[in-house]
Amino acid sequence: MWKGFGATGLIAAFLLSAGERTALAQRVGPVLVFLVAVTVLADIAALAGVFDALAAAATRAGRGHTRWLFVLLMVLATGTTILFSLDTTAVLVTPIVIAVARSIDVPAWPFALAVLWLANTGSLLLPVSNLTNLLAMHGLGLATHDYTVRMWRPALVAIGVTMLALLLLFRRVLAGRHRMPPRPQPHDRVFLVGAGLAIACFVALLAANATPALAAGIAAGLALAVAVVRGHPSQLRSLFPWRLIVTTVGMFLTVAAVADLGLRGLVMHLLGGHPTALAVAAGSAALANVLNNLPAYLLVEQVVPHAQLPAVLLGTNLGPIVLPWASLATLLWAERVRRAGEQVQWRTVMFAGAVLAPLLIVSSVLALPSA
Repeated sequence: MWKGFGATGLIAAFLLSAGERTALAQRVGPVLVFLVAVTVLADIAALAGVFDALAAAATRAGRGHTRWLFVLLMVLATGTTILFSLDTTAVLVTPIVIAVARSIDVPAWPFALAVLWLANTGSLLLPVSNLTNLLAMHGLGLATHDYTVRMWRPALVAIGVTMLALLLLFRRVLAGRHRMPPRPQPHDRVFLVGAGLAIACFVALLAANATPALAAGIAAGLALAVAVVRGHPSQLRSLFPWRLIVTTVGMFLTVAAVADLGLRGLVMHLLGGHPTALAVAAGSAALANVLNNLPAYLLVEQVVPHAQLPAVLLGTNLGPIVLPWASLATLLWAERVRRAGEQVQWRTVMFAGAVLAPLLIVSSVLALPSA
């Protein structure tokens, strides 16, 4: 995927004028800085064992009740999505929950599907939860706090509906109790605490209304310093997410180049003259499943009033849970599931996603503030 968007992005760059490339760079630059920084922060946290420690804590807190453990791991997946983005959750949390399921001798598939759904549907609450949120925040001229005030109700509704759907879907598998696995010990407790403090710094800066790029940059710098001090420099060389950067830049360039070739007009025709918030969200969800959520957002934002950007987010964040290519997080998740030795049940993913997506769109649109 990254090679395809890299090639098309390079071609698209030559089709854009110098002014268009400059304007795109000014908009995309802060997004890319954030993307690199938050990915490095999350990878160092994983290297230090932060996510393993949280999963182990959830296992202990579950006290042998499978359903309660499932709820706690859903909270872990949601929290990771909110703070580090959906792609981070797909990459880092998927193998952890599969390992937890195996350690307690229960089927891993419900835990894996929970990560997939909550990586996508849990990505509304903060600007940092999804690249589309960062784009909408700048389009609406909002600070981090203002964005969260605007989106917290539909975000919580989407998370709640998703969790309820998972509990109903797997109610029989999750019934009963499981054996308690042995308690793991961290390899480097100082590194673990230092990485945790870097995450706490990131959260504090966001709460103080710092820009996402600045907050992630400072926290990533702190985490890097801790990793170097604790003697892990050789493991840091592979942390730069260059494939993700190539894919993201390629998407931006490609959409900017093809929007003027009739695609923008087609999207306007599909949405109609004066679409409602529900129509915008549903149309954005459909387009996200056909193309991918980031190109879908970039296209729809050009043809709707800025006041309807929250509805676009509902569609592009909550809708891409049906087709495998609808979000990069889904592709990353599938790779991690297969690498862990589990089979991806695409028929279940698509059928259940086709049922859940409309419920999410309707309920979250109803939860949108009136202004």
